[in-house]
Amino acid sequence: MVMDVALPTKRRGDVSIPSAYRNDFSLVSSSLLYPITKAHALVHRKTPGCQLGGCPLGLCEQLQEQAQDVLARTIAAAVACISIDTFATKLLRILSIIVIMLFDRWETSLLLWLSLPYTAFALPPSNNGDHFFAPQSSGSDQAKTTAFIPVQEVDYHWVANVSIGGQEVLLCIDTGSSPLWVSTQAGNSNGRVYAVDKSPTAKPLPDEKFNINFPHASASGIVVEDTLALSSRSVVLKDFALGVVDQSSGISNPPFDGFIGLGFRGSSPDKGILDSTPTFFESLMPDLQSPIFALDFSTKANDQKGPSMAFGGIDPTKFHGQLASTPIDRSTNRWTAKDIAFSIRGEQMDESADMSFDTGGGNHIYAPLSITSAYYNQIPNLDMRWSSNLGGNNCTIVIPCTAQLPDLEMHIGTGTARIRSEHMMGEPLTGPVNPAWSIGYGNLCVPTLQPGGGPYPGRNCLGLLLVGAPFFHENYVVFNQAEPSLSYAPYV
Repeated sequence: MVMDVALPTKRRGDVSIPSAYRNDFSLVSSSLLYPITKAHALVHRKTPGCQLGGCPLGLCEQLQEQAQDVLARTIAAAVACISIDTFATKLLRILSIIVIMLFDRWETSLLLWLSLPYTAFALPPSNNGDHFFAPQSSGSDQAKTTAFIPVQEVDYHWVANVSIGGQEVLLCIDTGSSPLWVSTQAGNSNGRVYAVDKSPTAKPLPDEKFNINFPHASASGIVVEDTLALSSRSVVLKDFALGVVDQSSGISNPPFDGFIGLGFRGSSPDKGILDSTPTFFESLMPDLQSPIFALDFSTKANDQKGPSMAFGGIDPTKFHGQLASTPIDRSTNRWTAKDIAFSIRGEQMDESADMSFDTGGGNHIYAPLSITSAYYNQIPNLDMRWSSNLGGNNCTIVIPCTAQLPDLEMHIGTGTARIRSEHMMGEPLTGPVNPAWSIGYGNLCVPTLQPGGGPYPGRNCLGLLLVGAPFFHENYVVFNQAEPSLSYAPYV
C-alpha cells in the first residue's frame, strides 16, 4: 500500500524538520539554542558606564527590553520541553541552586534551570559518537532516548562493532534485509567468528533453522538467543533472536562477520522464526524518542567524527536546508520509494522507477536499462562496453576511467538529490581482461550507474532496482518505520 505524501515541513531557524517529527524533542534544531545563549550573553555583558545588578534582571537599562524578549522565548521553549526532564537534568537543576547560593548569579541559574531539558537534546553528539541508551522497563516517556552509534566504511559498506555474548564481531548495516545474523565460519577477512559455546548468555533454539537468500548468494544455520551490545554497551538487547550461519554459498571473504538487517520484517525470505519475531530495530523502538533511525555516511574530509547512525532521533547539525521526504511502499517489505525520476544536465527523462534504498547495495545505483542508456548517451564519443567482452557477466557496463561523467539528479518525493560526478565513476575494473580489447583503451572502470530490474533480452541483470552507496555518500538519510517514509537532505 502506498502511503500518503508527508505533510509540508516547518522551518525552525535554518533547519527544517518533517512535520511527523515535530513533537519529538530529540529532533530540535541546534539553532533553538540561540535564545538561551543570547540571554546568557546579555546577563553578563560588560557595557561601559553600566553596573550589573541595578535592575530586576541585573542588566543595564538599554539592554533590559531586549533581554526580557529573549528570556520570554527561552521560558516558552523550556515550558514546551518540561515533559522530557530526566534524572540528569534534575541533578543539574540542583547544581543551579548551588550557583545561586555561592555566586548570587540568579539570572544565569534561572536560565540554566529552564533550559536544561531543552539543551540536553539539542546539542550535537559528543566527539566519540557514543550517546547514552539505557532502556528502562517502565516504558515511560522519561525512559525514551536517542542513541548515536559510530560506524566505519569498508569497501562501500558500513559496519558497526557489536558484542554478541561477549564476543566482538563486525556487522554490516543493511537496510535491504531484516534479520541480524553472524557467521561461525572463518572465511571473512577479519578472521573473527562467533562461537555459541563460548557465550555464557547464548540459548540455542534447536528446533529453529535460519535461511537467507541474496541475488547471488545464500546462507543457512541455526537460531540462537543471546545478548547484544553496541558502542561500548550504550545499546543492549538481551535474549535477542539472531541467525548463526555455519554454511554459505557465494559469500567470499567479506570484510565483515555478518549483517544487522534494518529492513522491514519479511524483507528477506527466511521462512523461519526470524520472520515472525521482532527485528533489531523493532526491539529498540519501545525505548526510542521516535520510531526512526538516521544515517550519517558522509565522506567529506571535514567530518572528523566519521560516519555514524542514530536510533530514535537525528543530528540537525549534519545536513543543510530542509529534509525532503517520500512515502515508502510498505507492500514490498523493502525501503522502496515509488516514481523516482531522473535528470541529466537539467533534462528530465520520461521514465521513472520504483527503487529500494539499500545500504548493502555496494557502490551502485541499479536503474532501468533505458535510464542507464540515456545517461551514458549524454557523453559524447563515450566508448561504453559490456563486461561480457571482458569475461564477466553480460549486464555490467564498463567505460574508460578518464571519461567525464555528468551529475545525476534523482527526483525523490518532495525534493531532488544530486549525485555528483565524482561519485558516478565507480572503481577500476578487476578480474580477467581481454588484452586485445583493451589495447589503447587505458584503465577501465565500472561506473556507479548500472542496469537493474528487467528482464532484458539477452542480458542477465540484477533483478532489483536499488539505490546504494552514492546516495548515502551525498545525503543525510532518515528512515521512519512507524509511518513508512524516508527523508533526506544534503550534508553541510
